[in-house]
Amino acid sequence: MLLKNIYQKDIDRNINGVIKVAQDDEAVIVQELQEYIITKELRKHFNTFLDAYERSLSQPTDRIGVWISGFFGSGKSHFLKILSYLLENDIVAGKRAVEYFADKFDDRMMYMQLENCTKVPTATILFNIDSKSPVNKDKTAILRVFAKVFYEHRGFYGDDLKIAKLEQFIDKSGKTELFKEKFKEINGDDWEEARTAYTFFEDDIVEVMQQTLNNAMALVDKVEKEKEYFQRETSAMQALSQIELILKMQKPYQKIKDLTELSLRIKEAYANLLDIKRSDVVGDIRAAMAEIHQTAKDDPQSRKIVDDADTELKSRENDASTADTLTTLDAMKSRIVGIRQHYLQKLFEVGRIDPRQKIKTVRHGSARGGYWEVNGK
Repeated sequence: MLLKNIYQKDIDRNINGVIKVAQDDEAVIVQELQEYIITKELRKHFNTFLDAYERSLSQPTDRIGVWISGFFGSGKSHFLKILSYLLENDIVAGKRAVEYFADKFDDRMMYMQLENCTKVPTATILFNIDSKSPVNKDKTAILRVFAKVFYEHRGFYGDDLKIAKLEQFIDKSGKTELFKEKFKEINGDDWEEARTAYTFFEDDIVEVMQQTLNNAMALVDKVEKEKEYFQRETSAMQALSQIELILKMQKPYQKIKDLTELSLRIKEAYANLLDIKRSDVVGDIRAAMAEIHQTAKDDPQSRKIVDDADTELKSRENDASTADTLTTLDAMKSRIVGIRQHYLQKLFEVGRIDPRQKIKTVRHGSARGGYWEVNGK
């Protein structure tokens, strides 16, 4: 027997001699989690960290910094990297990171403590501070490095905190995709590629913001034309008044964030009113179809009339699903009454309705449902 055969793992496998932050492919992470050994010394450090971390979950504190110190090669980076895997607790090769440690602790309670710590959703950011540090080093250098990697982790441009904060502001307003789309229309390049030369495109960014103002003005005009529908929407009416005040300001750009939030409130109210009105229209369409079918019954002479009615009314139903104004939907309600009367008249002409019977209906039920009676019967 060869000596290498007595070992649990293949001794010829690739082993990273130095732990590097940048090594983050799955095969490397699996190996690091599987082969990490918790020595007596490491057990003490895990215990210290987990006690403090778990306590902070139930007793919030501003003492959130952890300092790991040791000689060169003592395993500081390895320990830190393993902690990041465990706290984030992502799925690695089909298992949660913490599951790789189920049999590594000699104390079951410590493993349960680790499991409890990982129940809190956590994102970790690993980086080498030297590779991220700015060229100009001063007393704010470390703070700027932390800000840089934080913004980069969120997808913002960490090399320029002014741009990163602009992106954060746009993202918080829920307008990131719209901003990128408008910027490309105006500038011709993708925002991610052009932002490195931000100072050359300040005019383009201003134009994008101007479009935000223009969109707000268009929204005000649209709502003003249909203001009677909003009388019961107190929140939307208040938002409309505030937008009008902002648009009258000398520097409305200072209120872009408020403008976006207020516009969203009105759009949500408008969308809700559209949904109600659409349901009303669809209810009218389906009631008209039901009445026409019931009147025609299975008479072969009426089949063509019923098919034509179905085709037209289904087309109106499709139109209702895409109608984007309340006045359009109201006009459709009137049109549906005319369509219904038209096809009932045709049924009258082929003898499906008693000549003495008036083509008049009474609606029963709510705006979203119900049934119709011919001649009130």
